Amino acid sequence: MTTRTTTLPLPTTGEVATWTERESRLALTVWAEPNNPTLGAWLTRRAQTGSETPARDVVTTIITGDLAGLSATEIEAVNQIRPRTLLGDGIERAARWLDSHADAVFLIPGDDAWPTALDALGDRRPAGLWVRGDAAALRHARVIAIGGARASTGYGDHVAGELATELTERGVAIATGAAYGIDGAATRATLAAGGTPIVVLGGGVDRPYPAGHNDLINRVAIAGGAIVSELAPGAAPTKWRFAARARVLGGLSQASVIVEAGWRSGSLLLAAETAQLGRRVGAVPGPITSPSSAGTHRLIRESGATLVTDATDALALL
Repeated sequence: MTTRTTTLPLPTTGEVATWTERESRLALTVWAEPNNPTLGAWLTRRAQTGSETPARDVVTTIITGDLAGLSATEIEAVNQIRPRTLLGDGIERAARWLDSHADAVFLIPGDDAWPTALDALGDRRPAGLWVRGDAAALRHARVIAIGGARASTGYGDHVAGELATELTERGVAIATGAAYGIDGAATRATLAAGGTPIVVLGGGVDRPYPAGHNDLINRVAIAGGAIVSELAPGAAPTKWRFAARARVLGGLSQASVIVEAGWRSGSLLLAAETAQLGRRVGAVPGPITSPSSAGTHRLIRESGATLVTDATDALALL
């Protein structure tokens, strides 16, 4: 099954019945916000009723506005998504971007390269994934997500780099959000060690964020890693989308390690999503006087996270 070519131009809304399942899922990544369990459950229900094109069925309903037989939550989803179908030529632009980038693919469930680890998300599974680089990295046998504070300390950067380097040398792929601080330190170390970095973005794969990590993120694709997003090219990163990507980062990984985190750090979302999937969470201890380690100490004390001091401890999470 091809994962690259998308018919251009895509059919007009009046011809939605001719859309393929791939084109329909591509459209959903343009129109719908990520982490929409109602949309996911709707797709599942259509598949369970025997439809071979559940996404096309859902898109048809959204386009036509025919609400017959829908639940209250599905009607709400239609009302949220339908206005966005009228905004510009987002689908065509996304499809053109895909066809003009040889290092990019759009994956949907059922593709050979689809990372089946994400299926554990159930109704919160992405409708599709945009990938730059080597999509095979997403099916690496052992993946550990490393996350932590953006305002990291020198101690945190050192530990993140050491962990990423040693885990890479032991054949583990490292997944991060490529943010400033801990994420960036882990990604740089993975690249330096010749490893397989995976970066999950909160915006389109054509919009590396933060801007200061543009070169770092682009190097991931060049080095044989993967840059991933459930949002179509052109999508801007937002606070909500950053929160939603935590489940994808956790879903792609068999375990996660939080190196540094403040008491209310956003990186704690990665730990929560990993734990919710029944996968193990590790946390690195720090000085008791450091606010940057308050969150990791909290994970160890209150959430049953495993104390991690080196790569051997991290490997034990697997």
